[in-house]
Amino acid sequence: TPTVAPASIGDFVWNDTNTDGIQNPGEPGIEGVNVTLLDAENHKIATTETGADGRYLFANLTPGDYIVEFVPPEGMVFTTLDAGDDDTRDSDANRTTGMTEKITLKAGEKQVWWDAGLIVPQPEITGQVDGRTWIDANEDGIQDGDEPGLPGASVTLYHTNDTPANATTTGEAGTYLFTGLPQGDYYLVFGLPEGYTFTAADQGSDDTLDSDADPATGRTENFTLTRDETEVTRDAGAVPERATIGDFVWNDTDANGIQDDGEPGFGGVTVRLLDAEGSPVTDDAGTALEATTGDDGRYALQGRVGQTYILEFVLPEGVAFTTPNAGDDPLDSDADPATGRTGPFELTGDDLTRDAGVVVEAPPPLEPGIVTGTAWDDTNANGARDAGEPGIPGLGVELVGADGAPAGTTTTGDDGRYTFSVDKPGAYFLRFTPPEGLGFTAPGSGSDVDPATGTTDTFDVAPSGSVTRNAGLVGEVPEEEGTPPVEETMTPEETPITPEETETGEQPPPADLNVTPGEAETGEVV
Repeated sequence: TPTVAPASIGDFVWNDTNTDGIQNPGEPGIEGVNVTLLDAENHKIATTETGADGRYLFANLTPGDYIVEFVPPEGMVFTTLDAGDDDTRDSDANRTTGMTEKITLKAGEKQVWWDAGLIVPQPEITGQVDGRTWIDANEDGIQDGDEPGLPGASVTLYHTNDTPANATTTGEAGTYLFTGLPQGDYYLVFGLPEGYTFTAADQGSDDTLDSDADPATGRTENFTLTRDETEVTRDAGAVPERATIGDFVWNDTDANGIQDDGEPGFGGVTVRLLDAEGSPVTDDAGTALEATTGDDGRYALQGRVGQTYILEFVLPEGVAFTTPNAGDDPLDSDADPATGRTGPFELTGDDLTRDAGVVVEAPPPLEPGIVTGTAWDDTNANGARDAGEPGIPGLGVELVGADGAPAGTTTTGDDGRYTFSVDKPGAYFLRFTPPEGLGFTAPGSGSDVDPATGTTDTFDVAPSGSVTRNAGLVGEVPEEEGTPPVEETMTPEETPITPEETETGEQPPPADLNVTPGEAETGEVV
């Protein structure tokens, strides 16, 4: 029968003083550790103890399957199993059972690398993770002193292998706390209440005041609880989601306060967004948020969900607000006629019911324009009215549109004056009809009539405006039967008056010549 070469198993039990699971230089062997050799079915084969140098050896073994069992001395436990990548320098003892894995020996084989590292157990140290969710009112990603906490946010603690470790919800102050946590690697996932999104992460230079949640996922970066770092703080900032406020300003043509079919939008209305106190809401640059309605009457503003707002509608001149709250909210007007403001409302999502109806006010009636003047006897035929030259009564005067359409007729009064009241602004001229025996003087500084045609040049008449056109005549002035001639009186000190063309926005006084007034005829304007 051939002889089978014996095999052996051994090696080393040591004090892993730095607890890294590796046999480092200077770490001593441990004497007197009980070591048992078992077969594959855990039956005891042999027992030994480590020597002064921590070594042990089972020799003269036949080929087969074996297990080595180490029994730690009182007050010690096994170090980390299979640390590092050098199997001759790690610990092979299961931390719970003290046993190695199955060892297969071949004839004559010496496997002297089955080791066990022992450590003195440290008192269990647990850690905690805490923090806060807050409403980042100014959206700068930093916790300012007056920004409130956000209750009702979910916070889930995960091991880095994505296994949940614990979960909670933030309280009234927005705070949360996990305690009694074993040392290890973790991360958090925050979940915000409906209507909120995460603010920007890692803003500013103070890590204790920023937000640690990824805005897209709510997840923090990994962190580690150790003996030296037993407390970790992670925070998450939230901002209310944006929503649209709108949306319609309309011309309430029947003034019933309701958006009826066919009533058009009204453009050019400024709509301002105010806070609950009536102060303007501004953007990050400090610019007040406002919009202007388009030709279709539509407008849109952006607000934050959960905030309370007021709208202010600013109308152009000549427009007033219709009756408010006259029907269902989507179809009525929400603007106070006195202030142009809505009542305060909380934005819970897109709100397109904030409307304003307007009524176009009728413009005030226009004051008529005046066309006036005097016909006089230019006795010295110099074209200017000199002192003592009398007015000519009974002279026919026609007001004619620039297109030749008659607009009115009258005759001069006893003092030679005439007046037309013109309701329709436009371009006109005058036609004078002299009595028999009279003709028109040459145009000069006082007369405005073409002697050949008896007409003036065309002139414009504006609302509330006044135009003066005079006519000088030469020849023998006829006297009406039974009517004494009109005598003009002037003092020697009075200066002759040269009538001037007047086209102003104000009506002149009834008499603008230094003559003794008589009765002026007022023309009928058609």
